[in-house]
Amino acid sequence: MKKASIVIIIITILILINNHSSQELEQIKKSSSNLRIQQVTQYTPHAPIKISGNNDFFTQASNEKWPGDGTQSNPYIINGLRIENSSSILIEILDTNVYFHINDSIIQGGGDSGGWENHGIRLENVTNGAISNNIFSNTRNGINLDKCSNITIKKNYASDIAGNYGIHLENSDNNTIINNSFFKLNINADSGIQISNSDHNNISFNTVKSIENGIGVSNSKYNNISYNLIEDCQKYGMQFSSSRNNTIIGNQFFRCGIFLWGQFHNLNDYLQDNVSHNYVNEKPMIFWMNKKSGTVPSGAGQVILINCSSVEIKNQNLSSTAIGLLAIHSSGLVVQDNNFNRNLCHGIFLIESTKNLIKNNVVSDGWGSGITAWESDQNTVERNSITNNSGPGIQLYRSETNRIDNNTLSDNGYGDSAGDVEFNLYLSQNNTIFNNIFKNHGIAFGNFGPLEYYLQANVSGNLIEGRPIIFWQNINGRTVPDNASQVFLINCSNIEVTNHSLSYIEVGIFTAYSSHIQIHNNTIANSRDYGICMLNSEYTRIADNDIFITDSTITSTKGIYLFDSNNSIIDNNTAKSNYQYGIIISSSFNNSITENFVSDSAWGIALNSNSRNNTVAHNFIEKNRQSGIQLWSSSNNSLWNNTLWHNDHHGINLQSSSDNNSIYRNDFIETVVYSYAGPSQAYDEGTKNLFDYNHWDDWTSPDTNNDSVVDTPYTIGGPSNNNDSHPMVNPLHTEHQILKPEIIYPNSGETVAGGITITWKTATDSLKHTLTYSVYYSSDSGGSWIMTSTGIYPSSYWWDTTTVADGSNYLIKIRATCSRGLTAEDVSDATFTVANLAITTTPYTSSSIIQTSTTNLTTEPSTISSDSTSTGVPPTLQQPTPGWTWFLIAASITSIGVFRRRNFLRK
Repeated sequence: MKKASIVIIIITILILINNHSSQELEQIKKSSSNLRIQQVTQYTPHAPIKISGNNDFFTQASNEKWPGDGTQSNPYIINGLRIENSSSILIEILDTNVYFHINDSIIQGGGDSGGWENHGIRLENVTNGAISNNIFSNTRNGINLDKCSNITIKKNYASDIAGNYGIHLENSDNNTIINNSFFKLNINADSGIQISNSDHNNISFNTVKSIENGIGVSNSKYNNISYNLIEDCQKYGMQFSSSRNNTIIGNQFFRCGIFLWGQFHNLNDYLQDNVSHNYVNEKPMIFWMNKKSGTVPSGAGQVILINCSSVEIKNQNLSSTAIGLLAIHSSGLVVQDNNFNRNLCHGIFLIESTKNLIKNNVVSDGWGSGITAWESDQNTVERNSITNNSGPGIQLYRSETNRIDNNTLSDNGYGDSAGDVEFNLYLSQNNTIFNNIFKNHGIAFGNFGPLEYYLQANVSGNLIEGRPIIFWQNINGRTVPDNASQVFLINCSNIEVTNHSLSYIEVGIFTAYSSHIQIHNNTIANSRDYGICMLNSEYTRIADNDIFITDSTITSTKGIYLFDSNNSIIDNNTAKSNYQYGIIISSSFNNSITENFVSDSAWGIALNSNSRNNTVAHNFIEKNRQSGIQLWSSSNNSLWNNTLWHNDHHGINLQSSSDNNSIYRNDFIETVVYSYAGPSQAYDEGTKNLFDYNHWDDWTSPDTNNDSVVDTPYTIGGPSNNNDSHPMVNPLHTEHQILKPEIIYPNSGETVAGGITITWKTATDSLKHTLTYSVYYSSDSGGSWIMTSTGIYPSSYWWDTTTVADGSNYLIKIRATCSRGLTAEDVSDATFTVANLAITTTPYTSSSIIQTSTTNLTTEPSTISSDSTSTGVPPTLQQPTPGWTWFLIAASITSIGVFRRRNFLRK
């Protein structure tokens, strides 16, 4: 009977197709989009309804005076109700086979606050029902059918569904969903209509707009999905996952389309009974199966090829759909001179497809990847322009022996998810990648794996902004040449990476299965995922590097990351504002992390995933949003002589299964304690962790015997009931250092004119000395410097740019000098432009102008001898450095520094 019924449905639909002219199809689209149910004049408020079994249905129908007796000719009628509740299922019917209708009612829930069970209507193990002409709003899910059959759902209207689905069928066969409308559902909802493990259903003439997926079909077959209008989905108009033998006819898609997904090696997961007469943006969808040659006709809206070969796709505009070209188990395709623009997921997506040519296409402005090859080998991707896609420009997933050459990739991967890069290699090996031009981000490995997944046939000639990507394999005993834009060392040893400036890349320096690598004196700014990443590498030293984020849109960075890497040294680095971690080591042993300055991340230094026998010492860790030092499931580590200043939640946090760690002689200062763990500046969930001889600035008395140890122990927060038996009265680290100022504006790439305000973050002096500032500018990228003065303030300076020549090579330098002569300075991250040529200006005058000097100085000032706070006396310059020409902008700008304990200075 099931097969007979589906045959009748298919014949009926085919008759409809043949009988409808294009004008009639347009009328179907318009009538569907304007569908509204006829509301009754008055609704009766009612509590949620729950019916369990036929007898209960009879009892409640009698009590409520619902019409009908439950027979096919005289069903129970539940109508005209307004049911509202914030937390429960509003109508639930279980285990019945009587006939009933639920219609002409308003069903309104509590949205996300109602929780998972806040369904509008839920039927389980029910047959012989109808749900029609109802209004659903603000429920987590609209209608849910589980193990149901012979249910008709028609002419319902749903909006503002807060959770997953408008209608969801689970394990439910032989149902009809027709003429329903779903508008502006929560964009996080999965589907307007979702069919899971359900067969022989009819889903027709529905309208779905503004949701993530219009209609989703998972592990389901022999369904008829026809004449639906699907518009403005966030991802897919229809998604078929491991679903086969469905009939898909006469559907209209606007700014979305179809996607098929399945078990990669199972071709049958993709094959359908009939897919025809579907339109994307009023252009025909090309859906070919088992076609062995041919050319896709011009004017296609979307192209889907399954088990095809030797097909040409040329000169098409496959835009504003889900995926422009989806090729599954296909080979010998020629995809050339097409435009793929504004697609929701991918421009071109290959699944288990080999020996295809993708050439001279423009792939741009998509919400997903530009070109993805998924378990697809021996393809050629060449001379394509791939720009401004949210996901990777090109992505290879478990794909081998592909050739990727002479492509231009620009501004892809701005989605800030893992793998959102220009070029992503995910467990893919032996590929040839050469002569590609990148604007930013570069190459990344999407996941960690064995060595063979990192070794490629050839990676060479690739450039980021004209600078080479260094990709070395099996190299020993060399130094990475100057001017690299990105560095990869795969199975290398005795390599030196020094004095590089890397910015706006996915990962700056990446080592895998390498040893004895020296990474020092590098500057890595605004990396998207890792500044420095070491995988299965050992005996490496990472020293004297600056790794920082200044771009607030980057929210997933780890400054230095070690994974399965042992016996290495991380020392004297500065890691600032890396959004997730300053330094993190995972599953790594016997490493030394010392003398680093780590600030403004979520976690300063983290050890996790069974990291053991590591030393974390002599670090200055400040202003991290979670904890200064965090351990997860890591034991037998030593944490000593660190300064933990003004970290949120805790200075040190030992999470589950972190045992036998030693924490001693650390300074805990001004921790912003998180309330869940009580007032302690440290937290301990482990066992046998030793806290001893630490300084806690909120526990400094009494000390009745003057032995510099507080008389009572300091209580550590957390379930371990631990304490520090010898809390120290005074800080343990009192060396004199300055945390350098930081230029805010102008700092990189700006164009300025007229009067501007130079601003910077103030420096801080560990011993609270008075600080003064000098402000310099250079018009030749730092070759020479000029100092002048006017309108001085502690962290800003007004500068009249009309007094200097126009140019694009300007830099600012701010130098802080304490009253004892110690200095620290910051220079703009990159040059900026002064452009006053077309601007008329009025000379600036102010009583605050103290002195202007244009005297060329033949020495580089490195200290200021005067301890005066006056702004009227220029400093005395000492310690000449031959070859420098410096000019004074401003001097003796007074500011009192905030107390900090440590600083690490770089050139």
